[in-house]
Amino acid sequence: MDNSAAATGPLVVLAVAVSGLVVLGIAAAFLLVRARGAASHPPPRPDDDGPRPELRRDDLADFHAHPPGFPGAMTLTPAGAPVPLMVPPPVHRAAAVPSEASTRPSLPVARFLLALAALALLLVAGAAAAALPSARGADSTGSATAVGSPSAGPAVPALPAVPAAPSSGSPGAGELAYTSLPLARGDVAVRMAFGGLVLERQAVGVTATYPGVSLTTSRERALVHLRLPTWNCLAAEAPDEPVASGCVPSVTEYGDLGSPALTMSHDGTRWVLAGRIPTYVRPNGSAPVYTGRVYGLTLTVAPGRRLPGARSVADGVLSLGSAISRTDGDPSVDVLQRAR
Repeated sequence: MDNSAAATGPLVVLAVAVSGLVVLGIAAAFLLVRARGAASHPPPRPDDDGPRPELRRDDLADFHAHPPGFPGAMTLTPAGAPVPLMVPPPVHRAAAVPSEASTRPSLPVARFLLALAALALLLVAGAAAAALPSARGADSTGSATAVGSPSAGPAVPALPAVPAAPSSGSPGAGELAYTSLPLARGDVAVRMAFGGLVLERQAVGVTATYPGVSLTTSRERALVHLRLPTWNCLAAEAPDEPVASGCVPSVTEYGDLGSPALTMSHDGTRWVLAGRIPTYVRPNGSAPVYTGRVYGLTLTVAPGRRLPGARSVADGVLSLGSAISRTDGDPSVDVLQRAR
């Protein structure tokens, strides 16, 4: 992760948390003002009825004392609108105004939710404030290594030095046997198998080998692992099939060489590596020991036909001393994979 991004991350989280607290404070103030306004202006009650219409005087008693058609009958008033004997009370429909009972119960719930949200934002702000000093410290310590390398990639492990001419008893054999370099964008990992070449000429026949090579690069550094299974053959040159030619298997030599002892150049389409590589053996599965032999190694690798993914067939040329061998172009054993 970029150190600047790691340092500014807690600041962004802290700013978001503080902004959330401000928004919550505004919401709480709005709810408080709304509750006070509802308390100071209570809604009208439905029992406050207006003036009721006055009923006309009932003439039933006069009708009984002076019935119509008899002397002294009361004079009837002209007929008018019928007077109801019973007047129903006026019905007042309440206006669509929220009552105090409908607003007050939701206010404690809103306060509770606001309190929970404020507590969560406070916890986030505290965590961001606690992480800020460490992020600034990491930025200050890592800025020196980040200058001049915008795409630094993974850290390359320190490779132990390989002796230029170790004797059979020299320590350090096999220290790089299980090491590979971390791949960044544009780096490659390669494995190849080469045809037979003459490793040594004997009084009768030759010692032939059929090398296997693996390679990893990391920016300007490289690491090569060499495997040399040997065969004693009664022939002038290394046969294509040692078993079919009657060759006798012998010990297998190994070699590991990394930068800066191994130099590397890359022209965009191929890699050229060179160095002097000492070999060691593992007698009877015991600890590795140097053989005392050192070979001048030159390795050229180029991508061949494309394979699925970011892979291609590895076209390689290997020189050990004066002997030269090439890969067969077998996609099952000669593979170059480029990191993306």
